[in-house]
Amino acid sequence: MFERFSISVLIIFISCFVSFGQSFDQEIVYKQVDQMPAFAGCDDVTGDELTECSNKNLIQYIIDHLKYPQAAKDKGIEGRVFVSFVVGAEGVVRDVQVTRGIDEDCNQAAKNIVESMPDWSAGVKDGRSVAVQLTMPFTFKLPKEKKN
Repeated sequence: MFERFSISVLIIFISCFVSFGQSFDQEIVYKQVDQMPAFAGCDDVTGDELTECSNKNLIQYIIDHLKYPQAAKDKGIEGRVFVSFVVGAEGVVRDVQVTRGIDEDCNQAAKNIVESMPDWSAGVKDGRSVAVQLTMPFTFKLPKEKKN
């Protein structure tokens, strides 16, 4: 009887230890931090200039790399694709997923842009680099035809 009790206590102790250890291995992902992650190329600025630089560089990156899928153009598909991703504590983009889409081709095009992004400057909370989840909209809009 005592032996069964000892084994049960040991199993519970090991289970608690393993669970406790796992909580340290899993990185906490924040949605709000003291300083949000910044897109690449803005290492030499701070404050509002950092946000402005980051937004400018990010928009330019999207303009340079996002291609409207021909199949979606041919079908006349327009709309917004929302892509969620995490900028890790090291600045690496990961866990990319389409959270709301419009078409398989447009969804994949938007996801590919995020997956191909260079490393960001990590978000900061309480003076240390942390992982931050972001969601980005991608708008697919066909040009209006000119009428004579």
